[in-house]
Amino acid sequence: IQGTYTMYKVGENLCHYIADQHGEEKLQLLMENIWKSDRFEVVFTQTVGKNFENFSDKWHYAMKKKYYPMLKDNDFAEAVSGEVEKKGYNFKPTYYAKTKEVYFWSNRTGYTGIYKKPLSELNQKNSPENQDLEVILTGENQGDFESFHIFENKLDVSLQGKLIFSSKTQGTDALYILDLEKNKIEQKLQFDSLIGILSPNMSPSGEQIIFSGLQASGFKDIFLYDLPSKKLNKLTSDYYDDNDPSWSPDGKYFVFSSDRTEMGEKN
Repeated sequence: IQGTYTMYKVGENLCHYIADQHGEEKLQLLMENIWKSDRFEVVFTQTVGKNFENFSDKWHYAMKKKYYPMLKDNDFAEAVSGEVEKKGYNFKPTYYAKTKEVYFWSNRTGYTGIYKKPLSELNQKNSPENQDLEVILTGENQGDFESFHIFENKLDVSLQGKLIFSSKTQGTDALYILDLEKNKIEQKLQFDSLIGILSPNMSPSGEQIIFSGLQASGFKDIFLYDLPSKKLNKLTSDYYDDNDPSWSPDGKYFVFSSDRTEMGEKN
């Protein structure tokens, strides 16, 4: 916007914001203190007492809240939530309410693994780096866990304390159930009809697992595995991609994402 009329209107908005947030006297002091440094950021911090970069972010946020229609009743995630973990790339978190811990994929060591982190003490004053981080297991360095498909695959923790996840194992995917209390793999499940198993989710009863299954034909549908009967059931059957199924709290329904349109099989 340099050299345009917009530049002056944005500058005017900034002056109003400084006056509203820190008092009109700060505007005059900024003019008087401009000689103290050849960098405006330094003068601003010394005069207003705020880091210029953080102040700029808050000002931009205030303008977006005022002028962006969708932000009138909504908000950015960073504006209403705390940061749990900064280091590395972290994916698909799931929360275990019993122990107040979050489980997620991360590749901070060069190998992708499953990590957990306590949230009981997380608040705005605590630094994410100061909280304990524990490795549950590390993949990509052994036959059982060749690839976790972290960009399209999520974890789940059941109400019974079971960690459910999938991984590529010797050419096809396997479904794993890990007992968190014992820190031990209880079951490893593979199905001849499926080459891919993604985003498993345990039912509230702990007896059924729902997941997105990729078949050799290339079609991806929703499957349900019943643990007591050891039976695999196919819940959807079409040429659409069906992903990320999740149970309703009462266990009577499930939801999933799909590239199907509202016309369903007719379109």
